[in-house]
Amino acid sequence: MTTPLDQFAALQSYQLPPHQKSMTPPYAVRSIRLGPAILDVIDEESGFYRSLVQRLRAARTLNTPHLDDRHVIDLLVRAANGWREPHHPFRRLALSVLPELTGYAPAMIEEGLDHRLAQLSPERLERLVDAATDQLAKQGLALQGPPVVHLIVAGHIPALAIDELAALLFIKSAALVRPSIRDPIVAPLFVRTLAELDPRVGELLAVAWWPREAESISAAVAGSVDAVVASGDDGTLAELSRHAARRDALGLIGYGHRRSVALVGADALVESDALATRTARDVCWYEQCGCLSPHLVYVEEGGCLTPREFAERVAVALKREARRWPPPVMPLNIASTVLQLRAEMEFREADGSAVFSPFGPADRLSGGTVLFDPDPAPRPSPGRRTLWVKPTPRLELAVEALAPWRGMLESIGLALSDTRLDELRPLINRLAPSRLAPIGTMQEPPLRWRWLEQGLLLRLAAWTPPRSVTHF
Repeated sequence: MTTPLDQFAALQSYQLPPHQKSMTPPYAVRSIRLGPAILDVIDEESGFYRSLVQRLRAARTLNTPHLDDRHVIDLLVRAANGWREPHHPFRRLALSVLPELTGYAPAMIEEGLDHRLAQLSPERLERLVDAATDQLAKQGLALQGPPVVHLIVAGHIPALAIDELAALLFIKSAALVRPSIRDPIVAPLFVRTLAELDPRVGELLAVAWWPREAESISAAVAGSVDAVVASGDDGTLAELSRHAARRDALGLIGYGHRRSVALVGADALVESDALATRTARDVCWYEQCGCLSPHLVYVEEGGCLTPREFAERVAVALKREARRWPPPVMPLNIASTVLQLRAEMEFREADGSAVFSPFGPADRLSGGTVLFDPDPAPRPSPGRRTLWVKPTPRLELAVEALAPWRGMLESIGLALSDTRLDELRPLINRLAPSRLAPIGTMQEPPLRWRWLEQGLLLRLAAWTPPRSVTHF
């Protein structure tokens, strides 16, 4: 059960190492209003952040020798196990405020958080570290990263910072984390948890948010650290690229906007209701704001259900999901786009196009829209539970139709037999997706995907010191 934000004092959107907290004179803090929430943020200029990075660099030299893999695994497991307890204070705080900060349904946020925490098990972490070590050894590299990393966390996926903080500990990098304004509390709370379990680790991690317009701070941090890891929109990455261009020593690892799609084989339609439910689940999770959200499904003809009938069943499944995960109010610009697409499909009814949404006039937009379109050309969806369903005589033709999106695909959801997948795999590989996943699990990637398939650990470990580095 969530608690209204106005019952809380201001939320602390920062976490500093103990030595920084004891600095004299003390750092300044101001409060800002974010919708119904009040956030406490650090109110300092660029010099404060340059000094903070220098202190993190010194702490990294002093404290990382004890961070062997076994210790890091034990630390992460203890932190995750604590957060999985229903009455853990930080968990309760996060689950209480994130629905209002993000607009996502409380149950959706809780399931996503528990999925992230479940990845931090001893067995999974040991396998991941072994796999990363083996891959790096083949390149003559060790599991060691840049001394100080600036981590910029995307806001579309709550608690994403947990995955990235875990990776940074394994490569023994200190970090200054800038959380998203949509989730400004999970990162500082989780870092505080780690610091309470091991104060030496607490000296390596700092969390602070500042507005995007504060370019002097962003430039000062980029000029002080050794590498930047950023997930976010293309505008954020373009800004960081400009900083990198001004300083050759800076390593930028960016994860920008990408798309995900799904493929349904004719043989998979025998379980059409269950498959429609799994498809709707993937569509609803995070309101299609993340890169793993499917926006387009190709359905192969010749099954026990036609692609059009499958589209209708997905629309019904979206209504069921809306009861479990109530949708937020749709922004006006997206609502306008959805209405235009609906009108277009209705105008093209003669060519087989159709719109399916089992909702009444009051909630028909936010509750979900399925756009059935015989044109095989891929089209991006405006999101917010809006899905294209396109029929195809053979999935080979669908994969070929996706060629314009080559290199832009994050995940491809699959509902087809192993034999069919083997036939399609050479064509799918040409599209270069970072992940293949069964439909219904597209939004629940294992930690391995982030660390190895997306290459976070490998790219950080491949960092090499520049010939000359000027920290300012």
